[in-house]
Amino acid sequence: APQPIFDYLNSQSISYNFIELDSTSITDQSIADKISQSSSIIFVGDDLHEIAELRDETSLAGAAFYAKVHNSIPLYLLGSSGKPSSKFYTDNVDDYYLAAYKGQMTAEEGLNIFGDLIFQPRVFEHEDYYENRISSVEWGMMHNRKRLGLFLDVNDHAEIDKAENTITVFGSMPTIILDARNSTYIDSSTYVVSGGSAPRQVIAMNSLRYNISNLNRTYSIESGNFLETTPVEELKPEITNSFELFENYPNPFNPTTTIKYIIPSGVEGLVTLKVFDLLGKQVSTLINKPMTAGTYEVEFDGSSLSSGVYFYSINFGDFNSVKKMVLIK
Repeated sequence: APQPIFDYLNSQSISYNFIELDSTSITDQSIADKISQSSSIIFVGDDLHEIAELRDETSLAGAAFYAKVHNSIPLYLLGSSGKPSSKFYTDNVDDYYLAAYKGQMTAEEGLNIFGDLIFQPRVFEHEDYYENRISSVEWGMMHNRKRLGLFLDVNDHAEIDKAENTITVFGSMPTIILDARNSTYIDSSTYVVSGGSAPRQVIAMNSLRYNISNLNRTYSIESGNFLETTPVEELKPEITNSFELFENYPNPFNPTTTIKYIIPSGVEGLVTLKVFDLLGKQVSTLINKPMTAGTYEVEFDGSSLSSGVYFYSINFGDFNSVKKMVLIK
């Protein structure tokens, strides 16, 4: 069970229902009722076939789910559970490190929430799986004739706004989005390696565009370009008039996250930024020094800590603010 998520929801006094998806539960009226009554939905887990069971809109749970999707309620897709959100996704990526080499990755039918996207998380988590995870996007785009590919690393997350038709990526790795809108020719390997069950899953596409940026993080699906944004370091402190502490991103995180805060113009003083566990024990001091007006970001590394809910607290004169974050390993 995703206990850290439960811990966070409980700490926020958020009521929730835990539903285990399978071919039986999607025909259960009580499950459908719980989905219908929800204000948001969180997907978590690595059994992607079970998550994709909801694609059956003729089932009770599937019909309830798609009714919620069409009403644009928030969907939170954690880890690999985000892959079936597309019409098709590439599976058998993390089971065997030679899967792409031996042609053992598979194309599976997903939920078709983001129909034109092939998505792969944790792309650089373990070097033995680099070939699988990189090939999974390119091969998935070729095999399923899809236009968009998205890579995320283990500490990254993406926000997809269907109304604005944009993808915004947060995290330490540069945003990497593949766009095949101008591709007119595709090809794939016909070579079956020794012990392989199918041809190697490497492909060729003409005019395949890699969109990479560490500054402008919002990508317009319609135009095929990043939207112009102002990097944090270029923000002018004189336009701010109050001290502000922002939500960390990503959240949940593993193992690093970024905390942003603003000191308003015309003031300066001692700033302390500390992290505490659920019992109130201090686990880290991130900032403890005099600072002047400006917009700042600091990275918190929780690699030495266990999964759970943590608090970060900032103090500046009479100003004090506390926010919560969730570490999931």
